[in-house]
Amino acid sequence: MKLEFAVVLALLTSPVAATEVALVGMMGQKALVSIDGGKERILTAGQSTSEGVRYLGPEGGRALFEVNGKRKALTLGEAAYRSSGDSGAGKTVLQSDGQGHFLTDVMINGATVRGLVDTGATYVSMSMSQARSLGIKLDGAPKGAMQTANGAVPAYLVKLQSVKVGDITLSNIDGLVSAGDQGGVVLIGMSFLNRLSMQRDGEKMVLTKRY
Repeated sequence: MKLEFAVVLALLTSPVAATEVALVGMMGQKALVSIDGGKERILTAGQSTSEGVRYLGPEGGRALFEVNGKRKALTLGEAAYRSSGDSGAGKTVLQSDGQGHFLTDVMINGATVRGLVDTGATYVSMSMSQARSLGIKLDGAPKGAMQTANGAVPAYLVKLQSVKVGDITLSNIDGLVSAGDQGGVVLIGMSFLNRLSMQRDGEKMVLTKRY
């Protein structure tokens, strides 16, 4: 049988916390999956796992899963996200520095740097030196230009495997690497923030995962 490969991530609702299901390939009636980053395994139609994931079988070229009574059909190359349903999970409170800025540690691809919440930034943005320190490769990345106070500078669009702020972790986030100076911090832009709800309460900001 022909095996089609792809990486498809879905955060599906489970009774305790979000479960990450990666659909790696399909083989007829079977699905090759990785759950929560674990070893790849083959599921047959109707089979359930200890993580509470049930594979229902193929449907119109997609793989149909059920978690906590909810169904999700995944297409190769598709990305879908669901919140955990645990009111205590996926929420982070940030404290202002007194000047209205929200600085926090942010973990990108497993490495921690200093970040600044910036709703005016389209992407999670960083300098080339920061990208190097995070092990982000620019080979083959789409190249463009970014306007700064000193004129246009080269910029590259990259895909960040994971971005974590406090208790919130999101996968497959669009990032921007530029030759411009960003004051030594990574800008936590809307490619991350648009998956959250943001509530300002005085000197505090509450971030809650939406999907």
